[in-house]
Amino acid sequence: IVRQTLEENPDAAESYRSGKETALNWLFGQVMKKAAGKANPQVVRGELERQLKGS
Repeated sequence: IVRQTLEENPDAAESYRSGKETALNWLFGQVMKKAAGKANPQVVRGELERQLKGS
């Protein structure tokens, strides 16, 4: 779900890489919405940060 969200929202991912911390929160919300709130928030946030910094 995290990878799919990043692929669907490249502008938000780029905004985060440019220093906009709010983009991470927005992407986090999108992932949680897709997961219907059933994903572990700590895991989702960690995976988002890992993928954003790694790509």
